[in-house]
Amino acid sequence: GFEVTERTPRGFAGRWGEASNATFANTLRFEAPCVLRNDNEYVDKDGNKNYSSALFLCRPSGQGKSMLIVRFGSTQFNSRFALIPDWVIHQTSNTVFEQDMGFLSSQNEILLRKKVPTKDLYLNLKSCDTWVTEYRRWLDKVG
Repeated sequence: GFEVTERTPRGFAGRWGEASNATFANTLRFEAPCVLRNDNEYVDKDGNKNYSSALFLCRPSGQGKSMLIVRFGSTQFNSRFALIPDWVIHQTSNTVFEQDMGFLSSQNEILLRKKVPTKDLYLNLKSCDTWVTEYRRWLDKVG
């Protein structure tokens, strides 16, 4: 699950992962209006500490629209990834992001129309994305 370590009007931070796995730490920080950083720290089979991160930024690109900018980084590079053309990774990622954005936009339209907190409109299952649950809590609180 996702354990919240900080909540402010500007966003929240926390860590997630398996509590039983001491070789893997994952932290996440969200800052409004749209900065999300996900950092991983892990120990490989040889005992070396490695890091990877993903940074998601969005900026307005029109009325009701935004552009998502995503950057990934890692201290350990898998040579198999070098064989995959950049356009394939870009196209695959965009498909996932577009599906998420379509879903989130339709949810947002309903929330604006109904004028109720997300907790009153949607049932968050324990198996759902716990980060999304925390984001909805934050959004209900700060509006």
